[in-house]
Amino acid sequence: MTNATEMIFGSIDSDKSVCVELKHDDKLPVESNTYIQAALLYTSISGQRRLRILTLALTVTSSYTTLYPACDLDTIMNYITKVAIRSITVSTPKSIRDSIITQAANMLACYRKNCAQSTTAGQLILPETLKLLPVYVTSLIKCDALTGTQTVTTDDRNLLMHRLMSMGIKGTFAYLYPRVYAL
Repeated sequence: MTNATEMIFGSIDSDKSVCVELKHDDKLPVESNTYIQAALLYTSISGQRRLRILTLALTVTSSYTTLYPACDLDTIMNYITKVAIRSITVSTPKSIRDSIITQAANMLACYRKNCAQSTTAGQLILPETLKLLPVYVTSLIKCDALTGTQTVTTDDRNLLMHRLMSMGIKGTFAYLYPRVYAL
């Protein structure tokens, strides 16, 4: 990277995804839109310089009851997967798995505390948009890229890590929770 706002790729194709975490320290006016814009400058196969601009409008809210119905489970799990794979070089597989479980538990506990207070204490309450979060988290913590077991060779594990880091959302979900067909 030449600076904090630019990323350089050797090559990128339609099967790759980029995951970015943005941090904003200032207050935003509630119930207004905020815009995020990214640009990709690239050279086509024919040698033409092209610019692809992506703009995303997001509504600012201070209410959890507005936030949780707008959550995208696919995006959340893709982000958690990429962060987990990236942290393998600095953490143990067990601590990464514990961190994933803690993140998921905190998301669901926050929903219960702020959006579903009138339910009984022992009842499991999941938001509609995140009802499959426990299933996907279990699949992620049991995947070969994060287990660190003896049954997976180092080469195979590195291949899986490399693939997961570049997979798009559909590819990540196909790997974590593949479809099963009756034969």
